[in-house]
Amino acid sequence: MNADLNEALMENLFAPFSYLFEEPENLIKQELREPSIYNSVITAIANGASRSNEISTKVSLESGFCAKYLRVLLELGILKRETPITEKPGKKTIYLIDDNFFQFWYRFVPQNMSVINAGQFSSIYDRAVKQYFPDYMGLVFEKMCQDYLLRHAGDLPVLCSEIGQWWSTPKDPQAGAYRYCRSSS
Repeated sequence: MNADLNEALMENLFAPFSYLFEEPENLIKQELREPSIYNSVITAIANGASRSNEISTKVSLESGFCAKYLRVLLELGILKRETPITEKPGKKTIYLIDDNFFQFWYRFVPQNMSVINAGQFSSIYDRAVKQYFPDYMGLVFEKMCQDYLLRHAGDLPVLCSEIGQWWSTPKDPQAGAYRYCRSSS
């Protein structure tokens, strides 16, 4: 991994008085009432909760109340709802963080806050962040590929009416997340 990236993250994100250290949390505090609940919802999603019931369980909220917080975060563009390309909207819907910076920050900063504030984050950086870059960047790269295909749809050898994700249940022997283009012909 490029040392410049690691240095930039350490200087601008993982240092207690750095420029970006508290930025997402401060934006939530400025824009919303009950910022601690919104922070909990975003953190739950950043750490793998994707369905409404999983999120409400992780943040200890009734599903109706959780839906309100999810709706606000969707309206702000912090979250997005995604449905498999093969399903009708509403079925198998998951929630994802739509902003890459928010996704990165909420994935790595809150859970390491004590060590960062103690000025000792460099000693655990490789184990706390660097080893997870491939997983984190995999989803970012997939989104970049989707955007590229959409931008160049007219140049593709096939006509695509939709580009998106598909995932199946764990009982399915071919379970997993796949991305594909559904042809309109």
